[in-house]
Amino acid sequence: MRKKNPDLMEKIRKFAEEFYVEHGRSPYKSEFAEALGISKGTATKYLVEMNALGMVDYDGHTVQTEVTLKYNPKGADSTILDNAVACGPGDPEEEHVLERVRLPEAIFGTSPKFILQAKGDSMVDAGIEEGDWLVIDQQSTAKEGDIIVALYEGVSNLKYLFYDTENGCAILRSANKKRNYKDILTKDLKIQGVLHSVIKNY
Repeated sequence: MRKKNPDLMEKIRKFAEEFYVEHGRSPYKSEFAEALGISKGTATKYLVEMNALGMVDYDGHTVQTEVTLKYNPKGADSTILDNAVACGPGDPEEEHVLERVRLPEAIFGTSPKFILQAKGDSMVDAGIEEGDWLVIDQQSTAKEGDIIVALYEGVSNLKYLFYDTENGCAILRSANKKRNYKDILTKDLKIQGVLHSVIKNY
């Protein structure tokens, strides 16, 4: 039997893992062939050999590796942004994707999320300090008392949400008794998300 190319084996394993992370399933033999420039027959022979060597778990249809067996495709899709959200004076809204990740379902559920770093001290009494990572449920509605990522008048900020029904405006409130930040009153509010959890930056 012709000896298999170890470099191609590694490419097949890596492609299987990357494809599974992106699509939540094992690639078909035709997808291996197209991505790696080989025939479906060659892909099959390599997968059988790799299974025999313990490099992958291949049952004739699906391919699993140590990476894919630990991966839960039902987790929450999340985007880590490289800009910080202000916990103080608002910053202009600028979104730059740093990384895309899938958070564990058991902790974060399955709804779409994004992650930002906190900047400033206006929410310290809510347990949010500068440098903390904030996991945000991506949604456009919120309940009174929620901590939200608020876009208003072109700036983005993290604040408690309340409503002034008499004047028909939203109240964005800080949580820092020492600094005593003033409430922000706005009729120009876009809710970008609601705080799900805080990852402390010790």
